[in-house]
Amino acid sequence: MNKFIKRFGVFILPIMICFTLGEYRLRTNNSFYFQEKFIQENKEDIGCLIFGASHNWRAVNPELLNIKTASLAHAGGAINIDFLLFNKYINELPNLEVIIFPISTHTLEDNRDGDWNKNHLLYIYHGINNYAQKIPFKDYFLLTANFKNYLQKLIDSTQYFNQYGYMYREESAISIDGSGNIVLSKKIKSKLKNHQKKGNEKVFLQNTTQLNQLIQKCLNRNIKIILLSPPKLALFNNIKTPSRARRNGFLERYEDTPNVYIWNEERIYEDQPDLFYDINHMNTKGATIFTAKLDSLLNTILE
Repeated sequence: MNKFIKRFGVFILPIMICFTLGEYRLRTNNSFYFQEKFIQENKEDIGCLIFGASHNWRAVNPELLNIKTASLAHAGGAINIDFLLFNKYINELPNLEVIIFPISTHTLEDNRDGDWNKNHLLYIYHGINNYAQKIPFKDYFLLTANFKNYLQKLIDSTQYFNQYGYMYREESAISIDGSGNIVLSKKIKSKLKNHQKKGNEKVFLQNTTQLNQLIQKCLNRNIKIILLSPPKLALFNNIKTPSRARRNGFLERYEDTPNVYIWNEERIYEDQPDLFYDINHMNTKGATIFTAKLDSLLNTILE
């Protein structure tokens, strides 16, 4: 029996060491980690907080803003996730002056439920349980939550994030032909088609109810609100979808509300594909230019 235990120990110990080292590396090399770390280290100084999905995450580099800014925007986000994060952190950041909420087309019609593939990240880094039931044991660890995905990240383990959780690595997903036009690859055509069909009026009503609550909480605390839609390419902006009309209708109610600013910047660079990673996400060059513009706008309302 003792001999078996020793042999088993010799077999399992290297596996446990490799697992622990791999898990540690993964946990300290992603946007969730850097965003949470920055907030914990700068609670008293943060004046601006950014929410949203990948549009806001890729378009705004907090490092380039004059006001101390933390970002909780991340790929795959949604209003119901912003709602959970807001309620988690609003009382921990005493000097907030402005909060940026997302209003990109479809943002108000996305929802991340108990089966969302990033619920484990929400729990591990923010202590928020968005599962429909008890947290699966495998989701207490990154490697077991999605082994194939995280193994690939471990192999390609170069750090692509700054201290704010902004991802600065870029490979363009856009190809330009000899006339300067975007090549409509199968991937782009599929994305355009999916967004044209995308939309959910029931979720829209749920999300706008939550966003209204968030806005009111901010106003009650004398925190300014920016409803932001960052730049996209014309190919994306010209998609015909009822989601855009519903979004615009929602924004109309806040057009004359003090301390609420609607900054729809979707079209300002829509004919400059060199500023974009794909048709609706900016690249690092584009984010640098747009963040400078955003900084200027922020300065005008914070003077």
